[in-house]
Amino acid sequence: MIQHSKDTHLEANQHGAKALGLGYLQENGFRVPPFYVLGYDSLAQVLAGEQSLEDIVRQWREQNNIAPDSLWAVRSSAAVEDGKEKSFAGLFNTQINISPEDMPQAIGLVLNAFKEVRQLKYETEGEFNFGIILQAMLSPDYAGVVFSHNPLDPGQEVAMLNLVPGLGEALVSGRAEAFMVQKPHQGIAEYLNEEDEFKGEVFGPETSVLRSGKEIKRAVEKLVPEIFSGTQKLSELKGMPVDIELAIAAGKVYWLQIRPITSQPKAKVIRIWDNANIGENYPGLTMPLSITFARHTYDTGYSSMKDFLGMPKASMEASKELLSNMVGPIHGALYYNVTAWQQLLYQLPFGKKSSQWIIKGWNMDPADFEKPKVRPGPLAYIKLLFNLIGAFVNFNKHRSRFENVYMKGIKEYDLKALTGQSHAQLVEEYKKFEDQIGDNWLGPMLNGFYTLILFSSLKRIVKNSRLAEKHPNFVNDILFAQGDVVSVQIVKDFQALCEEARQEEVLKKLFLEEESTKVLEILSKEHPAFFAKIEAYIEAFGERAAVGELKMETLNYKNDPASFIDFMRTNIAMDYEKKHSLFSFDYQEVLGKAYARNPFKRWLLTKWVKATLPRIRDRENYRFMRTKSFHVARSFFAAMGLDLQKQGLLEGERDYLYLEYDEILDVGLTSSYRPLVAERQSQYQEYAKIEHAHRYLETAEGLEAVQKMADVNAKDHFKGTGCCSGIVQGPVVIIDGPDLKEEIPGAIFVAHHFEPGWINLFAKASGVISERGNLLSHTAILCREMGIPSVVGVKGLMDKVKAGDQLQMNGATGEINLIADEE
Repeated sequence: MIQHSKDTHLEANQHGAKALGLGYLQENGFRVPPFYVLGYDSLAQVLAGEQSLEDIVRQWREQNNIAPDSLWAVRSSAAVEDGKEKSFAGLFNTQINISPEDMPQAIGLVLNAFKEVRQLKYETEGEFNFGIILQAMLSPDYAGVVFSHNPLDPGQEVAMLNLVPGLGEALVSGRAEAFMVQKPHQGIAEYLNEEDEFKGEVFGPETSVLRSGKEIKRAVEKLVPEIFSGTQKLSELKGMPVDIELAIAAGKVYWLQIRPITSQPKAKVIRIWDNANIGENYPGLTMPLSITFARHTYDTGYSSMKDFLGMPKASMEASKELLSNMVGPIHGALYYNVTAWQQLLYQLPFGKKSSQWIIKGWNMDPADFEKPKVRPGPLAYIKLLFNLIGAFVNFNKHRSRFENVYMKGIKEYDLKALTGQSHAQLVEEYKKFEDQIGDNWLGPMLNGFYTLILFSSLKRIVKNSRLAEKHPNFVNDILFAQGDVVSVQIVKDFQALCEEARQEEVLKKLFLEEESTKVLEILSKEHPAFFAKIEAYIEAFGERAAVGELKMETLNYKNDPASFIDFMRTNIAMDYEKKHSLFSFDYQEVLGKAYARNPFKRWLLTKWVKATLPRIRDRENYRFMRTKSFHVARSFFAAMGLDLQKQGLLEGERDYLYLEYDEILDVGLTSSYRPLVAERQSQYQEYAKIEHAHRYLETAEGLEAVQKMADVNAKDHFKGTGCCSGIVQGPVVIIDGPDLKEEIPGAIFVAHHFEPGWINLFAKASGVISERGNLLSHTAILCREMGIPSVVGVKGLMDKVKAGDQLQMNGATGEINLIADEE
C-alpha cells in the first residue's frame, strides 16, 4: 500500500522514475521533504476494482499518524517519466496543497492522467508502469529549476538557476518570468536580471506575491553557492547533465526532483566555429582570397612562434593541421576555429588557463574541447617556459627587430609601380615581400600571448583582492594609463581636419555641395594647403576603411580617396559635437592607499600593471601595422588580377578575389582560373541567401548552427562588459555604417559591432554600446581614450532595442536598462 520512502526499496517498475530520483537525492545527503510512495501493484488493484482509494488512504493515515491539518503534494511517477531522451513534461498530473481528507480524490485525478497518457501512446511508449508520490508540502519563499549545463546546448559547461517567488508551479507552467543566475563551471555566479520585478503564487488569502530582483538576490545570495555546488555534484554522480527542481523555505534549500536534461543523442563535436570576435574585421560574406590569406597568415605567424619557443618536433607535426586551420569559411563567412586555438594554446605554458581565457577575452559563449593527444613532456615544457620567460625579459629586442624589419619592408615598395608588371613578376616580388615581412611577425605573436596571460591573470587577481570592493572597475580604469595608441591619433587628426573645414565657410560649402571627386579636384587647385593635409592623412592612415579593412576586397581610403571625402562630408555636416571630460586614473595612488600596510603586495601589483599596459598598447598598434601590411598584399593581388584580366585568364577586373591564396600564387594554374571563378561565383550567390549563425558545431554528420544562449539578457535589463566609466541616459541611434544619418544630441550609439573605420563617430555619441567586443577591442580602447561611456559584448541587444528607445547605461558596471515610455 502507501509506504514511507525510507521503509521500502524503491524500484523503477513499481514506483516510477520520479520516486527513484527523490530517493537518490535522499541517499546522497540532499535535503528532501518527507515522502511516501504508492506502488504499481496497489494501483493496478485499484484500476481492477479490487481495492478502493478510500481504504488505502485511511490505512495510511492510521498507520503513520498523519495530522488532519497537514498538506501534501500528490505527484506522478511513471517508469517512462523524466527520461534522458523524453521527459513527458506536462502530460502527467500533480495535485498540490491536498489535505488528508481530499487525498483519495487527488490520487484518482493523477491516476486518470496515467490512463490518458497510455492511450496517447506518446512516441510509441504504449503500456508502462507507474507509481504515485505523496510528499509533505512546503510553503516556499522561492522555488524553481537549476540546470547543471545550458539546456539549449548541454555541451556548454554553464549552470543556470531560474527562481520565482512562492511556488515553482508558476515557473514550470510558463505563467511567470524567472529571476536568473548563471555560473560557468569554472567561473563565478552572475545575476542576469536583478533590476526586474517578479510575480509568484503562494498559499493563503493573497494568492500572488511580487518581489524585486534585488530583494530576491539578497534573500538567496548566500544559498546560491550551495545550489550550484550541489548541482555540479549531482551531475558528476549521474555522469550526465541534470535538471533539478528545488525550493527555498526558511533559509534552507530543499531538493524536489532530478532528471537528465532532455536531449536526443548528439554526435561528437569535432570543432567549434565562432565569429563573435573575428567579425569585427571580416563582417558578412568574405571572398575566398581574403579567407585563405587570413588562414595563411595565422598559420605562418603562430608556427614561427611555436618554433621559436622550442616546441618539440612531435608536437609541431601533430599541430600542423591545427595551425593551418585556425580560421576558416562557413557558407562564405569567416569564423575562428575555436577548438584549434584552444588545443594549440593548451600545449604552451599556462595552457590550461589561457585556453579558457581566450574564450572570455573574445567574449564568446563557453566552449569545451578535447585535449590534444600529443603534448610536450616535462622537460620540453620546462624548455618552453624558459624560452617564453626569456623572450619576455628581452621583449624590447624582439620588438625593435620586428619594427625595423617591418618599416624597411613597407617603405621598399612603390605600390603604384606594381601596375604594368606581369602576373609571374608580381608573384615573384610578392614572395620576397612575404619572406621579409610575413616571416618576421614574431614580435606581435609573442606580444599577443603575453597580453592574454598578463591581462587575464590581472583581472583574476584584482577580482579576488581588496581592490574589488572600492574599485570594481580597476582593471578597466588602468587602461587609461596607457598612451601612444595609434588608433587614438587617427581619431584626433581626423577630427582636426573636419573641424578646420567646418570653421572655414568656403571649405564647408565645398564639402557639402560638390561631388567627392570634384571636391578633390578643387581642393588641389584652390586650397593646396588643406589638400596637402588630406593627402598627408591618407598617406599616414589611409589603410583604414569604413568596413572590413582586412579584407582583400575592401577599397580603403588609399584605394579610393573619394570615399574619404564622403567620410569627411558626413562629419562636417554635423555641427553638434559632444564634449567629453577625459577620465583620469592614478593606479599607483589607488594601490598605495589600498596596500599602505602591505608594501610587497603593492610592489607586486604595480609591477604587474606596468608589465601589462605596454603589451596592451603594442597589441593595438600592431593591429594597425597588420592593416598596413595587408594593404601592401592587397595591392599586389589587385595588380595580379588586372594583368590576368588583360591576358584573358580572368573575365572581370575583380574576379581574382574568387581565387584562393595558393591558387593566385601558382602560375601553373592560370588555365583553370576561369572555371574556378565561375563555380565560386555561383556558390557565393547561394551563400548570400543564408542567414549565418554566430556559432557552428562541426560533427562527423556536418555543421549544426547554435543559437544564442536564451537567457543571457532578459526583458528590459541587459549586461555587458563595462569599458569606460560614466552613467548616461539617452535615445538609441542604431549604427550600421560610417554615415550618421541624423545627429541627435545626447544619443547612445548601438551597433552589432563598430568597425575600426567608424571611430570618428564616437565623438558624436553620449555613450557607445556594442553587441560584440571585449575590453581590448578597438571600440573599448578608443572609448576609454576619448572618455566616452561604453559597454561591449551585450549579447542579444540589437534584437531588443530600436532607434529612439531610451536607454540608461553604466559604463563601469556594464549594466543597461531600457527606460519605458511614460504615458
